[in-house]
Amino acid sequence: MSKKIVVIGAFEHGKTTLIAAIKSVFGGEFTHPMDIEKIDSRYSVKLNYGGEEFEFFDFPSTEDYEENIDGTETGALLVIDSCEGPLGEARKHIGICIENGIRNFAIFMNKKDLVDDDDLMETCEYETREVFDEEGIFGDDVPAVWGSAEEALWKPESMCGDCIREIVYKISIEF
Repeated sequence: MSKKIVVIGAFEHGKTTLIAAIKSVFGGEFTHPMDIEKIDSRYSVKLNYGGEEFEFFDFPSTEDYEENIDGTETGALLVIDSCEGPLGEARKHIGICIENGIRNFAIFMNKKDLVDDDDLMETCEYETREVFDEEGIFGDDVPAVWGSAEEALWKPESMCGDCIREIVYKISIEF
């Protein structure tokens, strides 16, 4: 049985790009978003890691999350744009997950390559962890990785590719 990981976050924060980067880092070439397996209204990629099968998937709209998250998911991977921080849509997705019994979360702080201020990055991560605290999940316990899904997508052997490997590793041991 595969571990189903729903990828959540605000519009344009990089959810689908992260899924494509996972595909690129763990095997296969990425040339266009349509290369990702599209099932109904979701994008997904499956991979074997550490002897387990994982499926990472996201949806195009909050309504799709409301209709399709059903509690069979193993956990959720929150994607945050490091330039914007946690927006309302990300908060809504966390709430939908919690309402459906999902208690395992990880954070991918995306677009690190676009932020050159360490204080801003720390503030962004702190604010994201506060959202989890507000929802009853101890934010300091949620594993987080900084990286660039876009860079990892096109350069899977780069340091950003290593960040993709790191977040999948953390999910594999935490979930």
